[in-house]
Parts: sequence; structure tokens; C-alpha cells
Amino acid sequence: MKIVGFNHFQLDSLDVEKTRVFYESLGGKLAQTMERADGWRGYHVRLAEATTIEIQPPRFAELCGGSDGWDHMALRVSDCEAACELIVKAGGTIEKKPSQNQMGDRPIINAVTFGLDGEKIELVQELDQELPADAPVILGVSHMQLNSLDVNRSRAFYEAAFDGKVVASIMEKDDPAKEKGYMVEIAPGSILEIQPPRFPLTGKNSAWNTIAIETDDIDAACEKIVAAGGIREVGPMKGSMGTVNILNAVVIGPDQEHVELIQII
Repeated sequence: MKIVGFNHFQLDSLDVEKTRVFYESLGGKLAQTMERADGWRGYHVRLAEATTIEIQPPRFAELCGGSDGWDHMALRVSDCEAACELIVKAGGTIEKKPSQNQMGDRPIINAVTFGLDGEKIELVQELDQELPADAPVILGVSHMQLNSLDVNRSRAFYEAAFDGKVVASIMEKDDPAKEKGYMVEIAPGSILEIQPPRFPLTGKNSAWNTIAIETDDIDAACEKIVAAGGIREVGPMKGSMGTVNILNAVVIGPDQEHVELIQII
């Protein structure tokens, strides 16, 4: 069984048309329109390679996001200032302006922004990266942050369930010798940031609802996740993404985070 990596990131939206335009304004391209009975509509917008945002109405209108765990998406950008300008022009807001920081032992400039549905988007400019002069502003996903009330439990889960490996530790600012979280790579280029929540909450108020992870054997992946302590909510079942036939299932991790598994068939 192989974990291929991130497939898409589900965002709950109270106005899918406005949210689609927001992500298109950041350079995204409409990849798929999803339609169901009673006028239900959703979209896949491709921001960059391996970075597709699935925009759909929440199952419960009063709970945009609806599940604990996922806090924010971090996007790799070529120019943090320019990315902030794009987001503000599209109607988003800035929580933290671009500033020097570290990601593991790598120097970065990062900022924290919000989209139209209150979804948090971190922007990460890696200062040691070499890019062509015509590189787009948004390069792709850097990582997805999971809020965890027990970071060691969550790290162990993703190591066991997805063959994840720690690629960097996140240290306490007041105690640089003490780990407070982990960057866990579940496939090349697909990294989860596992940290305690900033506030005494998990990510329930985040509009990021579910991350979708692609595998080449969905049955084996489900079995491995359950053996690691996860819960199978539904599936596997046959479905489609546009013209692509898939098997998919939804599992729940130790912080009540929702993960969709996808196998292309």
C-alpha cells in the first residue's frame, strides 16, 4: 500500500460562488463543477500542482467547517508581500504581516491571512529557494496544520497509519530545547504540521473541513488507519471526480479531524 499524497483540501463555504472567485483571483483555475439535487453546487479550484481547493456548502449551515482538528493551510509563495496583496485585493484580510521566521532550520518569511469564509491561510516564502524569474506567486501547498491536544499521540498516529516520518521538530520559543510540535511527511511533498492549538480549542471554527489523501490501495489504507486508532466513518464506495472514477472513504483521526481517502480506478 502506497500513500501518493495530498489530493485536495475541502473548504466549507457559505457562498461558494464568491469563494470560487476569491481563489481564482489568487491565480486558481476552475478544474471541476460539482452539482447535485436541489441546486447544490461546489467547485474544485486548482491553485498549483497538488494544490486543489474543494469548495462546497457545509453539511450544517451553522457549522462552517464542522469538524475539529484542521487549523490552516500553508501555501508556498515566491513573494510573501505580493501574495498578501493578492489576498487583500480579492477580499481577504491579514492577521500577521510578512516577517522573518524559521521553519525547522530553514529561514523563511511568513504571513497569516484569512479568506472569505474565515479560513486561515499561512503564506511561506522560503528564502533559500531558487526560482525562475517568471515563477508564479503561489507555488503550491507547503503543509496543512492539525491542531492537537496531544501532539505525541497525533504524531504516532500519522507515523503508524500513513508511514509518516518527522522531518522537523517545532520548538518552544521560551524553551528552545523543548519540542512542542512536529512536521510529519506522509508522502513526498505532503506534510502535516502538528501543533497544540493557540487557544484552548481545536480547529472547529476553521472552515477547512477535510483533507483528501490519495492512495493506491484504499482497503489496505483503511485497515491500517483503523489499526492505528482511527475510525472509519464511511466507505470505501465508488464515486467520481469529474470524468475520473474513484473509490473513496472518510476516516477520523485522534483529534476528530476528517480525512478522505481516494483511490483512482
